[in-house]
Formats: sequence, C-alpha cells, structure tokens
Amino acid sequence: ISLALKGEEDTYSVDVEQFEFTSNRQKLGLDAAGGKVTFADNKLLFKDIVFIFGDLRIRIDGNMNFENVPSGVVSFAADNVNLADVATFIGPKLKGTVDVNGTVEFAGDDLRGSVDIGGQFLFMSLDNLFVDFSLADKFLQFDTLYGTIFGDCGIDGNGYIDFNGPVETYNLQADIRQFNLNNLIANTFESDLNGHIVMYGESFKRADLVLDLRTRLYESSFDDYPIQRGSGDMVITTDSIIFLDSFRVDYFENIFYANGKVEYSGDMDLAVTADLKNLDRYKGKLFIDQPGGRGRAEATLTGNTSDPDLKGYFM
Repeated sequence: ISLALKGEEDTYSVDVEQFEFTSNRQKLGLDAAGGKVTFADNKLLFKDIVFIFGDLRIRIDGNMNFENVPSGVVSFAADNVNLADVATFIGPKLKGTVDVNGTVEFAGDDLRGSVDIGGQFLFMSLDNLFVDFSLADKFLQFDTLYGTIFGDCGIDGNGYIDFNGPVETYNLQADIRQFNLNNLIANTFESDLNGHIVMYGESFKRADLVLDLRTRLYESSFDDYPIQRGSGDMVITTDSIIFLDSFRVDYFENIFYANGKVEYSGDMDLAVTADLKNLDRYKGKLFIDQPGGRGRAEATLTGNTSDPDLKGYFM
C-alpha cells in the first residue's frame, strides 16, 4: 500500500497511490486500487477511485452521506462486470458479463440510476442499451430501454423484472426494429419483425422460458413469409411458437388468420383461413402461373414442421 493521509479537525483525506490485497477467497482479491477519499461531517467524498479485480476494472466518483439512512450518488465506468458476483450484494439473481457506465443514486436498500450497458445480461445479448432504472424490494423497474439488443434489433420501451417469486417474471412494452427470433432462441425461424410488442415472460432459464406476446407488426417477415401488417397474440417457448386467437396477417388486400402450434424441430398443427381479395398479388409466387380473381380458403398444416401435410379447400 502507498498513500498520503491528511487530517484537519473533523476532516480527513486519503490519497491512495497504490493498493493491493490478496485473499484465499477468490472474490476478495484486489489487484490494484487508487484515488482520493475525503471524510467530513458523516459524508464520504471520493474522486478518481480505480479498482482492478482480475479482468474487472471499475472507476468511480461520488459521495455518500451516513447520517440517518445511508445515501449517496455514484458515477462509474466498469468493464467485465460479472453479474453473478454483483448479485451477492444487491439480492436478485443475475447472470452475465457486461460493460456498464452511468450514475446511480441510493438511499438505504433503494437504488435508481441511468446507465449505458453492453454485454450478456441473463439470456439477452445487449449491444448498446441505455437504461433508466430503479430497484427496490427485488423489483427492477425500467423506465427507459433504448438501444440495440439481440444483434441488430432496435428497441425503445420500458418494462420490469420481478425477482420476488420462485420464478422470475418480467414485462416489456416496446417498439422494435429488425427482431430476429433466431437470435433469441437458436435453431428456430429467421425473422425480421418490426412494430410494437407487449410481452410478459417467465423464467430466465432457457428450458423454462415462456414469453406471452401481444403484437402489432408492419413491413416484417417470418421464415421468409412477408407480413405487410400483422396483429395478434403468440406464446414463445424454447421448443415451439403458438399462435393464439386467430393471429392476423395482411398482405395488401389479402388477409390470413392463423391459429395453432408450430414446434421448431418437431411437429406442427396449424389452422389457416385466408380471405383472398386479389390473387394477382401472387403472380410468380405460386405454382399457378397466372393466378387471378378472388376467393376464400381454409387449410390445416399438420405433421413434421419441415415437411407438413396440407389439407383444405378453396372457393
């Protein structure tokens, strides 16, 4: 350790030039630290504080007040933060490794702040995300979520994560751009979804993941099928997607309704109703060379998802 200590009446300041600490407990080791700390009138001020724990690097500035309920404001920049280690101090079970910088305010056990974050947060890949949040009683509220996640997916919305139950529950209301389901759950369907979603979810364990979505889509595609406009409810799990209550897809004047379950690598059972007001839209896209006119069709697709049986009628 290398430091300079200065005291005057009830004010004390420490300027740490170098500090190292080793322990047989891996999480307590400190490779290096430095910065300036001042304590006066039950207030702690710190500036240019740097901590290095292996790959983790943290730089902080701020102040804390120890009168009555401890409170304070901290500005920080941190690289390679292991969220599982952080969770041992703040309560909720978190996983992932992130780079994060921003400002946090706290009073007792309540925490709020604004941060820019990138990395892996639970099952989500965060490429560049700005977050306004608050944390109290194991309830993490996101007042603002804006940026890029899951590769190229843009997001602008809000939500929450509730860690109080035996299984985590969460909510997201957001405008999305270029969401690809295959980036959330591997080996599913390539998609490019744009629009607005309201999502309720359960569990961050992939095996138990359940996402209930209410959607309003525009200019999208799903497994190479165009969606000029789409709306309805769906349930996404790690092995299937379920379309509820006649999910609607518009392609120009033509309207399709779908209801049923599609397993990604198993079977499907999907009922489709189509109100085809202008078959000219499908010239060059069907086995019929020159489709035209209008009609109505009902069909079911059953069996293996990669090669289903099609039964139905057209009139």
